[in-house]
Amino acid sequence: MPVQMHDAQERGSLGTLRPRTCTRSHDTPIDWTHLSRFTMNDKALEREVLGLFAAEAPRYLARMQVTASRKDWIEAAHTLKGSARAVGAWAIAECAQAAEALQLSAQREFAAGSEADASTAHGARQSLERLHEAVRRTLSYIEQLAPLEAHAASSHPA
Repeated sequence: MPVQMHDAQERGSLGTLRPRTCTRSHDTPIDWTHLSRFTMNDKALEREVLGLFAAEAPRYLARMQVTASRKDWIEAAHTLKGSARAVGAWAIAECAQAAEALQLSAQREFAAGSEADASTAHGARQSLERLHEAVRRTLSYIEQLAPLEAHAASSHPA
């Protein structure tokens, strides 16, 4: 399925940076074809990798929510982006990329002598809200898989 990538940010009417909407259209929050390739079609490894991702994603999101440091925000967003890409959680990866790019841009502007303004803070809040929603949807989807797998395993004894 072709997916259109968006730049991570755009200039608003006053020239201020704001995050672009992070949208990808997929049938499910996990790209199973990608994950299957990544795990060499090992179903147990798929479950293990998804479980690790489900445990770690909220930690990086929480780190972004509480940090006052641009550097820590960028590192957490970058790590979350990479983890999401590994499992095929494209919506999270795209939102994390947008959040990372917003802060990188703000960091460059600060280094060039510009002060961070209210639009940067607003953009950061918006990108964090979008990322939070993408993580919530994906983790909910992963949690719903566990009962199905348990049912399939119990109805087909080894």
